[in-house]
Amino acid sequence: MKKPFVLIIIGIVLFSIGYMLYTGKESKITNTNSDIVLTKDEAVNIMGQLINEVIKIYENPTEVFDISETEDTNILKINNYDDVISKVFSDKGIIQLEKTILNEKNFITKSDNDIFMLKLNLNKYINSKINVDQITITKNSISGEFTFYSYDLDSNNDVNYYVITKNISAIKVDSSWLIDNFEYNN
Repeated sequence: MKKPFVLIIIGIVLFSIGYMLYTGKESKITNTNSDIVLTKDEAVNIMGQLINEVIKIYENPTEVFDISETEDTNILKINNYDDVISKVFSDKGIIQLEKTILNEKNFITKSDNDIFMLKLNLNKYINSKINVDQITITKNSISGEFTFYSYDLDSNNDVNYYVITKNISAIKVDSSWLIDNFEYNN
């Protein structure tokens, strides 16, 4: 009796979300430079790829880094930190990443020539659907309001639905797009 009820609730929630997204406000795009070289679809695609890479860094670092285990099972030693991070974040984005505090601890710790990262069971955004609510495109920057939607079942088979909106920006450095602003834990 409980399983069909949960499935009905999930169905209602998903139908409601779909209806809200279908009838909701259209994405707003603002072009602030007459030298625009990106379309909205191109900008959304670039941001989607960057956001997915950033989420992997936080939530699945073993997929993007060469890591070594440490004596502390909650800490990973990152062997190729600079190579990976410089392909995803701008200088400002790297500073923001390195100042991130999770569970009252620094997410990234540097010691001598070694770099360590907290090994946490974070699955906050990795399976989320992402919607672009507003996007602003210039020749060398993309910024916007991105909404992450996800749900899960708790131990009582109750549906928990999450909607998190974040302002995210990327800048073009040389010929690469890099995340300039993404606050994971706000």
